[in-house]
Amino acid sequence: MCVPNSPSNHYRGTKDAFQALAHLRRFPFVDQERVGLLGFSWGAMVSLLASSQTFAELFSPSQRYVAAVGFYPLCHVEPMQGRPAVDFVRPDHDRPALILLGDQDLEAPADDCVSLLKALADKGQAAEWHVYQGATHCWDCSSMNNFSKTDFRGVRVTYKFDKELTDDSAKKALDYLDRRLKQR
Repeated sequence: MCVPNSPSNHYRGTKDAFQALAHLRRFPFVDQERVGLLGFSWGAMVSLLASSQTFAELFSPSQRYVAAVGFYPLCHVEPMQGRPAVDFVRPDHDRPALILLGDQDLEAPADDCVSLLKALADKGQAAEWHVYQGATHCWDCSSMNNFSKTDFRGVRVTYKFDKELTDDSAKKALDYLDRRLKQR
C-alpha cells in the first residue's frame, strides 16, 4: 500500500478518523460499542477506507467503527500523474456501510461505486447504496447551488442543491446508523 507523504491525504484522514474514535471512546457518555462514521465527499472516501480490515489493522487494531455512511464518495481513482490507482471500496471491506450517490454526479460517478459495492454485496458484505435520480455532487450544499468548477481530472462539474434529496438522504443516513448501532 502506498501512503503518500502529503500532509492532507485520504490515508492521513483515515488515521485521523481512527484517532477521533479513540478520543470519543474516552468519554463516559459514549457507548464504546456503538460509534458510527459519517462522511461527505472526501470524508466519505475516508469512511470507506476506515471500513477496510487493512486500514483498521494499520491504524486501530483494537477499535473499529460499527458502521459507516458516505455521501457521494469517489470510489476509485485511476492512476494519474505518476500516482497509483486508489480503490476506496476495498475487497477487505468488513463493516456495514451505506453509500448515497447521485446519478448526475460527474465528480464522483455513481456507476463507479455501484459496481464495486455490488461485488462486495455479492460476497456477503454489508454494503448498501442508494442512487438518487437527478442528483449531482454536493446535492445538500445549499450555499454552493450552481457552483461550477473543473475537478482534478479536468471534468467540468456543477453542483445543484436539492432540498428534497437533502432531507431524504439525511433521513436514510440517520435511519441506517440507528438500525446498525442498535444491532450491537
